[in-house]
Amino acid sequence: MKWCPTYKRGWHTQRQGAWRTLVDKVKAAKKRGSLTTPVQELNFATYHLLALMKLRNYGAAVDELAALGDLDAPHYSYDEYPSVYPGKSGLFSFCKICLTGCPL
Repeated sequence: MKWCPTYKRGWHTQRQGAWRTLVDKVKAAKKRGSLTTPVQELNFATYHLLALMKLRNYGAAVDELAALGDLDAPHYSYDEYPSVYPGKSGLFSFCKICLTGCPL
């Protein structure tokens, strides 16, 4: 999987504990449209959700989780994007496990 530079910066920011910066970076990445694959979108949603929870902004975290909708929906499946994920099938399980394990 190709990692976008913004994703790597987000991961390093999260490791440093700069949660408010991470929220800002996720919003900026969404605004720029730099999230080009469904997996990137789910990864950023996972970091965003984690940062909101660490900042104790539970209302926004609930809204973020609700915006994702049903994590078993077909658009969260590799099968829906054969040109992006050739040879893969099934659901994007890693992000699904992270998001469904949230205490919200």
